[in-house]
Amino acid sequence: MTGIILAGGKSTRMGSEKGLIPFRGKPMIEYAVDVLRPFCDEILISANTSSFDYLGFDVVKDIFPHSGPMGGIYTGLTKSISDKNFVLSCDIPLIDQNTIRLLMEMAEGCDVTVPWHGDNLFEPLCAIYHKSVLPVMEQQMRAGNFKLPDMFKKINLCKIKTGTNNGINAELFFNVNSKEDLMQLEKKGIAEPDAPRAGTISTVEHLPNLLLIAGAGRNTGKTTLACAIIRQISRGNKVAAIKISPHPHRQNPQQKIIEETSRYMIIEETDKHTAKDSSRMLRAGAHRVYYLQSTDRHIRMPFNKIMEMIPSGTAVVCESGALLNEVRPGLFLMLNRKGESTVRKGIDQLPYPPDQRIVFDGKDFDADITKISFRNDKWYYE
Repeated sequence: MTGIILAGGKSTRMGSEKGLIPFRGKPMIEYAVDVLRPFCDEILISANTSSFDYLGFDVVKDIFPHSGPMGGIYTGLTKSISDKNFVLSCDIPLIDQNTIRLLMEMAEGCDVTVPWHGDNLFEPLCAIYHKSVLPVMEQQMRAGNFKLPDMFKKINLCKIKTGTNNGINAELFFNVNSKEDLMQLEKKGIAEPDAPRAGTISTVEHLPNLLLIAGAGRNTGKTTLACAIIRQISRGNKVAAIKISPHPHRQNPQQKIIEETSRYMIIEETDKHTAKDSSRMLRAGAHRVYYLQSTDRHIRMPFNKIMEMIPSGTAVVCESGALLNEVRPGLFLMLNRKGESTVRKGIDQLPYPPDQRIVFDGKDFDADITKISFRNDKWYYE
């Protein structure tokens, strides 16, 4: 997904570039950057100025001048490398990751996925736009109509109702258009962006019985390490293993498919005699091995279903980088290949650091895995 930050308004009521106005100690546009970064492969800034060059992202100027937010969105979609694009105005600084996550979960098959307060009240500047809207948008702009709600009537629109019961706090969409608005926002006392709020899904759930292995790149030895840990821990404990992949693979006709939807597939590995990673985990001594395939980057629902199938008190070893923003494991191991970068995209945005960084040289690890243990439903590295 690409993030498109709208910072091209005239800001006449603010008297200066709105995105550079400080709110709680930093420019408002940096709130948009920070909240989008963990979800986006690319970030574009829609602006007709060089004021935001310091952020290090591509700044794109309107293809259709004086066309308002629709023109900024159109230009961003045209320049974007992604089909799905999260559009966020720089003057809504309270938007949090929960809101982005929920919209992404609802965006499958939609041209636009937008928060909706009822009647004709939308939040079109905090919404997901698919590139499929470009022809409709261009036709409307060439006709001189720059109203986004008018475009919504012509496309496949997914409206996500706001309200605490739906997990989206309507107060988060407070829009800063003037210095008076900024003062009012400062007085509201709403929690800092991304802090847990009543009525919203917690950003990170702590799972002490989960050991999570992620890699800074490909071929970092994740499965090899997982199998070594399983062999060690399974001598005195029941171990369940989970392999997660964002890419669908053809399955054996005899494969035990637990659940299959258009967005994910949960499989229990039953064959020890293949070269698949899940088979290797079964051979290593795992009592149960589950394989989750998901085309959706936000895999919380199927992951939770797997965890519900695992008896309490079971040590869980999971090989996945996709869960880093979803749960906080009891033990988090970050792997990288010797001689390659230790940096993984978005790792600096996590609310927790790796418990141990491990280097794999293709044969051995530079860490003593005998220090890893599982006691009283919790993982330890000591």
